[in-house]
Amino acid sequence: MSYALRGRKVLVTGGARGIGAEIVRKFAAEGCDIALNYLSSEDRANELAGQMREQYSVRTAVIQGDMAKVSDCTELVSLPADVC
Repeated sequence: MSYALRGRKVLVTGGARGIGAEIVRKFAAEGCDIALNYLSSEDRANELAGQMREQYSVRTAVIQGDMAKVSDCTELVSLPADVC
């Protein structure tokens, strides 16, 4: 039995560049909607989110936050499920 990811919602912290961006690409390719968190690479995050919407027809949300701050982490995981 395989596990289907299509239609799932995924939060990727540090998703604007590097390994995080590759994780975003892989989940989007599987049909997951993506909440993409970034610290300071807003342009890269928005560009990647747009590419994923265009290429894979998934929903994306781009959310700024510093994962070294408890308040930002709490806010990020408290977002409504329909964010993306």
